Amino acid sequence: MKNSKVIGVISPSSSIRPFPIRTRRAIDELKKLGYKVIESDNFMAGSGYFAGTAQDRAEDINRLCSNSEVQMILCSTGGLNSIEIIDNLDYPLIKRSGKSFIGSSDNTILLIALYTQTKIITFHGPSLLPDFGNFGGVNKDTLASFEKVHINMSGYVYPVSCPVCKEKLFWDKDDNRKPVYKLRSKVQSITNGFAKGKIIGGNLESLLSLAGTKYFPDFSKDNFILFVEETCSDTAILRRSLKQLELMGVLEKIKGFIYSEPVKIIDRSKQGIQDILFDFLNRYKIPVAYGYCFGHTSPILTVPIGARVEFTTSNKNTKLTIL
Repeated sequence: MKNSKVIGVISPSSSIRPFPIRTRRAIDELKKLGYKVIESDNFMAGSGYFAGTAQDRAEDINRLCSNSEVQMILCSTGGLNSIEIIDNLDYPLIKRSGKSFIGSSDNTILLIALYTQTKIITFHGPSLLPDFGNFGGVNKDTLASFEKVHINMSGYVYPVSCPVCKEKLFWDKDDNRKPVYKLRSKVQSITNGFAKGKIIGGNLESLLSLAGTKYFPDFSKDNFILFVEETCSDTAILRRSLKQLELMGVLEKIKGFIYSEPVKIIDRSKQGIQDILFDFLNRYKIPVAYGYCFGHTSPILTVPIGARVEFTTSNKNTKLTIL
């Protein structure tokens, strides 16, 4: 993919109006990195959960896809309501436009819907305010992954260890200093194995909200490696979600599984996340890993949804490579 130097920014879920300082800092950071930024009509609209009506938010995307200058469309932040816009999108227009889309969290819904309806590769990765709005600039590992995957993803190997920030700094209140990063342990193999296939996933709660709709991926159509992340890793909710995936027949179809580095863990059972993953997934004899930075941590590494990858897990070495 060519270097996308013109970025359209959208707010497909929550409003960012309450955070003008962080918004300006994020846009300035993109400009400093050499990007031209075009704001959608409803970029700063609304308040609270909604950045304008569902139709307005969808039309922002449709209009940017008609703008020949824009190459990439970047989500401003997550939220709870991007699901409201997906049946208002012009999917033929989006497919013809050749735009790349990037976001995370609740915008998993948008990324998955775009992939299932158009088969274009979408990108689960940094968002405007959460990542480019950091005091002191975007995290270097976030930026390196973002630019590498967008410009020339083939051969990219995901890092298995890097300093991570899990602080919660309230925007336009506490985020007037650089985040604190701490070294974490390497990505862990839960079950050893090897797989090739298309990588797909994102926020687990958001993905499951599409269950039973035409937008949910058909895991029987290809060899998929599923990656998931959670805003807060609650062991009871994780068990429920994995059981839902099992009942839906997803776990028996996938060829690999990745659980991302959690920001916060609520352990209700005194059974760790790694043990829960083993209990549910060991029977399928697929490679399973824990700890890649694909979620709400900083850095957040960019994952091309629908791209082919090679995935190896072992006690000595875990490796995920884009083919």
